[in-house]
Amino acid sequence: MLFRSEEWADFLGREFPKFQLIRVRWRSGRGPWDWAVAKDESERSGLRLAAGLLAAADRAASHQCPLPKIILAGHSLGARLMVACLSRLPEGMVESCFLLGAAVDRGDVRLKKVALRTRRPVFNFFSTNDQVLNLLYPLGGGTLAAGLVTISDHVANMDVSHVVSGHQDYCGNGKFA
Repeated sequence: MLFRSEEWADFLGREFPKFQLIRVRWRSGRGPWDWAVAKDESERSGLRLAAGLLAAADRAASHQCPLPKIILAGHSLGARLMVACLSRLPEGMVESCFLLGAAVDRGDVRLKKVALRTRRPVFNFFSTNDQVLNLLYPLGGGTLAAGLVTISDHVANMDVSHVVSGHQDYCGNGKFA
């Protein structure tokens, strides 16, 4: 089941009614053949998101207002975007981060670092059934994707293989949310 961004936003709004949802749209390419473009764009978009959050924090501080709690969440290359963003933010600025089917190399040194920057755990939701990450991710130049396995000890690894049968199945069924 393909989970459209509007459904994702509705789901998060229901699950976290006290939080303001800010969606980040980014150009992820035009298909699997645009892997290099999509990967690079997710990295650049993560840096832009970090810059925006830092600017918001500066504005809040200049008006002596508290910064609201920030929770980051991303699926696939969106998870890569969140890792890039979080790696540029100061420790404690983000409450938590949820990586779903992360298209990030398991050995990416940023994964351990980002886990130490949040107030609460970073969650890695992974499924051994994800054939997109299992078969296509290595073809795009990646090694073993974080969305397939446990990663750093500093991350809360959540094996959702029993309810996630494929790459697009993370939020569509709502069974583990």
